[in-house]
Amino acid sequence: MTIRPGYEWPGHHPGQYVRIGFDIRGVRHWRAYSLTSDTDRDDGFVSITPKLVEEGVVSPYVNQQLRPGTIVTLSDVEGAFVLPEPLPEKMLFISAGSGVTPIMSMLRSLERRYALKDVAHLHSAKDADDVMFGDQVRELAKRNEGFHLHEHLTGEMGRLAPEDLDDLCPDWRDRETFLSGPGEMIDAMVEHWERDGDCERLWLERFQKKIGAATARARAERSSSSPTTPRPRPSRAPRSSSPGRRSASTCPTAAARASATRVSGSCPRAGCATCAPTRSTARKAR
Repeated sequence: MTIRPGYEWPGHHPGQYVRIGFDIRGVRHWRAYSLTSDTDRDDGFVSITPKLVEEGVVSPYVNQQLRPGTIVTLSDVEGAFVLPEPLPEKMLFISAGSGVTPIMSMLRSLERRYALKDVAHLHSAKDADDVMFGDQVRELAKRNEGFHLHEHLTGEMGRLAPEDLDDLCPDWRDRETFLSGPGEMIDAMVEHWERDGDCERLWLERFQKKIGAATARARAERSSSSPTTPRPRPSRAPRSSSPGRRSASTCPTAAARASATRVSGSCPRAGCATCAPTRSTARKAR
C-alpha cells in the first residue's frame, strides 16, 4: 500500500514506523505499521505492507476493500530501530514473518547508498511463497554481490535457532546485527547474544500478538525497548547481569515502566495495541 503524505511530512529513517488511522464503518481504527519504502522515493510516496489476518478488522479492509484515493490519517513517525551512523562495515539482519518489514526499508536504503557491501540476511518463513518481499530480496541478492540472503524455510528446515548461526553466518559475533520478528525468536536470540556474543552490537524490534478477545488476537502489537527521540537510535538488546539468564531489570518493558517511559503497544486493555497519536494530519492512500 502506498500513501502520498501531505506537505508537512517530516520524512523518516529506514526502520521506523507510523500509526495509521483507518475509518471503517464509522469507527476510526489505529494500527502501527513499519514504513517499508526507502526514504527518498522519486514520487514522494511512502509504503506499508500490512499482512492479511483473516479474523482481524483492519488488515482485511486494507488488503481487500481499500481503494485508490481513500483518505487515511498518519501520526508522527516513530521508532528507534534505525540504522546507526556512520554505517557499520559488516551487518547481519535476522527476521521472521512480517518482522522483515522494517528491515526491507533498511535494505532499500543501503542499496541506494551503495552500502550492501558486506551484508547477510537470514529470513525465516514457512515456505518460499510465504516470504514477504521474496522477489524483491532475491533481486537484491542478484544485483549486489556483497548481499548474502538465506531463506530459512521452516517447513523443510525447522525453526531458525541461535545454534544455526555458526553455520549460516560464521562471523556473526563480528557483525552489527538487526533482529526483528516474533517474541519467541527474539528471546532466544537475545539469550544467545547475552551468553556468547556482544549485546552492544545487537539491535532489535519485537512483533507479537496481543492475548485477549478474538479481535484483539488478530491485532499486531509492536513494542520497542527504548523511547522515541527526535534523532532516533536503534534499540539495543538488554544486558543481563548473569550470562545466560535474564533478570526482570533487563526486560525492555519492565525497565520502561519502572522509569515511567511509554512503551508503544503495551496497553493492558488488549484493545487496538496502539495509542492514538497526540497530533495527526490527513493523508491520501493510493
